[in-house]
Amino acid sequence: MSKFGWVLLGGLSCVACAGGPSGGGGELGKPIAQFPSRGELDRVAREPTPLAKPTEGLADAERWQMESLSPAQPQYPEETTWDKLMVEAVRGHGHTVSLAPELRCAAQEAARFYTVHGGMPDEGVREHLLLRCGSILDGHGISYISNTVPESVPAAQLEAAARTPLLKHLDERLKGASGQMALGVARANGRFAAVVLSGTPRVTLRGFSPIINGNAVTLEGELKDAAQYLVGFVNQGLYGVAHCESDPSQRLPKFRITCPISADDQTARIELATKQDTRVLLEGVAKVEVRREGSNPEYNAAAYGTSQTVATTEQFRSVLFSELNKVRTTAKLPAFSLETQQSITDERLAPHLYQSFRDGDERQLSTISLGLLAGWDVKGTIRNGGVFFRTTNTARSPSRWLTQALESPLGRWVLLEPTMSRIGIGATEIQPSGAMAVVTTYAFFDQADHRADEETVLKELDRLRKAHGVQPLRRVVGDAALTQALSKVESSTMSSAEAMNSVLQDAAQSTGQGVQGYVVETTDVKLMKWDPVLVQSSTLDVEVGVTHYRAPGAAWGQYVILFVVINHGAPVREAKIERRTHDF
Repeated sequence: MSKFGWVLLGGLSCVACAGGPSGGGGELGKPIAQFPSRGELDRVAREPTPLAKPTEGLADAERWQMESLSPAQPQYPEETTWDKLMVEAVRGHGHTVSLAPELRCAAQEAARFYTVHGGMPDEGVREHLLLRCGSILDGHGISYISNTVPESVPAAQLEAAARTPLLKHLDERLKGASGQMALGVARANGRFAAVVLSGTPRVTLRGFSPIINGNAVTLEGELKDAAQYLVGFVNQGLYGVAHCESDPSQRLPKFRITCPISADDQTARIELATKQDTRVLLEGVAKVEVRREGSNPEYNAAAYGTSQTVATTEQFRSVLFSELNKVRTTAKLPAFSLETQQSITDERLAPHLYQSFRDGDERQLSTISLGLLAGWDVKGTIRNGGVFFRTTNTARSPSRWLTQALESPLGRWVLLEPTMSRIGIGATEIQPSGAMAVVTTYAFFDQADHRADEETVLKELDRLRKAHGVQPLRRVVGDAALTQALSKVESSTMSSAEAMNSVLQDAAQSTGQGVQGYVVETTDVKLMKWDPVLVQSSTLDVEVGVTHYRAPGAAWGQYVILFVVINHGAPVREAKIERRTHDF
């Protein structure tokens, strides 16, 4: 089973990107981002270290050239005996499973891979096949039956011999199953393989075409599960990742999101993720590949770094750190500094993280990933962080790990975000020749100047106002009272509520107008819920100030945003504060 999505994904990979308002109780001055404590992590780490089960049935291949160059057919085919067998099997199990031509395309390539290499493709190759064939699945399952078949055996005889065991295998796979499924069969080089791919779509896309026309791609559809936020990331060039822009006129579960495409990119990978109000982690819900006509469908497992294998996890960590910093230098990004103590914590928990994934223990997965993301061993006030983990099952190659990570837009966000400056790395061996590595990265509040954050807030507010058909806001230049209040919040000598009160009293006296104030505490100035007064007022004169502080007991720092709304023409009245921490 290979799951690409949620907190811990991939075959194995993890993208757990902090974003947006979240977390603890509705009071100002409390930690927003909620993390497991040091004690909880120590409890997990003290448990007996699980022995990673060896990976079996996979074949090592650094490159793979697909034969199915055309997009998957619009309908599931019934061209072969095997297609008809699959259709027959699914019909016999009701209507909980649908046949997906995209999965059939990928399953056919996986079966052909077996006839060439004598084993199944690993996660990186399978993900490439699925995306290239037009699948949008965030996660997938794979199973297969295989045998050696001399070339002298006639096709009819093989079909007769394979029918009963294949029907039995399909029956086992279909019991209690739901979502999508497909079968691919290939025979060559004295080998035979029948591969079943399956998965459950978490979004529905309408009118989607993988072919790029122009410099942007718009995805329109509907989420299958409830969420408060939807975000998108798209790869650009060898090292870049860009945010996609959601249409604010759409209300979840419906969405319309537009992703910019670099003019030089022949292919680009897009990942969509959701976030719940009470969680820090993003949960992947869809992966999409878009491409220009004539793009090369070849897979290269070691596109980044120096293709080499290592013997130990210590060497794996060292080479991975070095290769990643070389990539960042080439991309004109500052190199990471290694967080030694955090790396020790990552290392202690790496085998537990891997085993939790294999066991499907989502509660333990969440505890470990959030605990590592907290960065309890990291010095400084953390502003943001990411955690990513993945396996390389067929070769203990840091380059392959890095390549698979950087093929993921969310992986790029964790590893190549310019503001991320420090990194922790832990690894564990997977027998006989694989490895799993978990990487945590951190950005910091390292200066008091938040003018860029203020511009980000105002830009997003104006974008939403435009969607509501109202005029752009008019910004009132911040005065000394606001600057002083923000400074006191940062130094923890004044609470955000006290700061808002002070600024409002000053504004009411100095302007002679009615004023209204809003306080927002959040971990991300790009993901916020907005008061209707700010978004829908036909005219809006507003003073905005941004700072940060670290709440008592918090692992991370958090933003404080003060909004002062000037009500021109309204009678002077007592200043009012509406407290808006984001735990909706």
